[in-house]
Amino acid sequence: MIARFCGYTTLRNLRPFEPFFVLYLLEGLRLSFTAVGALLAYERLLTGALELPLAGVADRYGRRRCLVVMFCCNAAAFALFGSSARWGQPLLGVCAAQTVFGLGEALRSGTHKAIILDWLDGRGEREQATAVIALTRVFSKSSAGVAAMLGGALVYATQGFAALFWLSALVSLAGAALLYGYPRELEGEWTRRSGAASAPSPSQPEQPEQPEPEAVGEQEALPSWFTRFRGLSSLPGLVALLLASVLFETQIKLALAYLQPYLAEGARSWGLEVVGGLGALGIGAYYLAQGLAAGASSALSAPTEARCGGRRPALRAVHGLATLAFLVAAGALWSGGLWAGLGALLLLACLQNLRRPILVAELNALTDPYLRATTLSLESQARSWVYGGLALVSGAVADRWGLPAVFSLLAGLLALGTLALLGSPRRAGSAGRPR
Repeated sequence: MIARFCGYTTLRNLRPFEPFFVLYLLEGLRLSFTAVGALLAYERLLTGALELPLAGVADRYGRRRCLVVMFCCNAAAFALFGSSARWGQPLLGVCAAQTVFGLGEALRSGTHKAIILDWLDGRGEREQATAVIALTRVFSKSSAGVAAMLGGALVYATQGFAALFWLSALVSLAGAALLYGYPRELEGEWTRRSGAASAPSPSQPEQPEQPEPEAVGEQEALPSWFTRFRGLSSLPGLVALLLASVLFETQIKLALAYLQPYLAEGARSWGLEVVGGLGALGIGAYYLAQGLAAGASSALSAPTEARCGGRRPALRAVHGLATLAFLVAAGALWSGGLWAGLGALLLLACLQNLRRPILVAELNALTDPYLRATTLSLESQARSWVYGGLALVSGAVADRWGLPAVFSLLAGLLALGTLALLGSPRRAGSAGRPR
């Protein structure tokens, strides 16, 4: 199963279009930064609106099936992106694609990690969560780096962006086939309920179902989904942890999105064109290096956790270092220090991927197993809303004051998240889930 988990993350992140998506909007469709921010915000806000309800659907009716549907939605969205240039109004095609893609992302968020955590629980290996999730992240980020280099070669060879989306659609269909082959017992709560209601063995005469009194009493004693969800806010340190994570992820994801035009400007300053020129290969090579470095950093999650004396101290250390790196990146953009800025952004990508497995393991230690996908999607939904709002603001800031002002804004918000985490209870989650 671990090989299949790694296969999922590989296919999920083998998307050649991602390192060029903002450039596709800016240069392929000739949109302004404000319009690009609006499109990015629309997709994330739509995902945010659907994420938590669909996480409940995944927890209750089948996580594996929801992920199959997610891959199919992604394939349809990429086909729309690839054909949007032929539409009379390409922007309509992009909006339609963003809508379908947002639906798929809402189905995905937190669901596969919940499958992994359930599988580990079934084997009595809950403490291996950080190591297993880190391993899958090594494959996901390394495949993203390889996809970036492949994307650069496609842009160079085809002198356009459409081929990036068609290849991504084919990869998504392969991902759907992989998930369809997952064992049925990994559906989650749906499997447990349907298994309890299965037909009697053929060797036994059929009898009307008469639940034993003890079973009925046990069912009545179980708290409802809403009761468990409402109890999340009372868990010590959970709110601060989620707030810090939301600000961390949104600032870095926006920074990496705006890295694309930053790289394009640098390529042109050296006389290298992006569309059909060697600049595309240069961008692909940078993202390849970033993906490989980020993937290798994921393998350091468990050692970092051990060295820092626990998950929460490790998270504090990573957040503090990321804040410093972000400030360096912002200062490099103001001063024109290209290499210092690229080095700081590379470090941020590494810290993001080192941190994520530790965070998931910490959330797993704090929350109810029944609400795993819901809790992870709650964090992801909050990221969607914050990302959507900031994408609108940062797009307008970029048009008005330029990219250095955007990075300064993002660095300040990341610092706020770090302060929130530093002020959270120091023992929260260190001893496992509260009883």
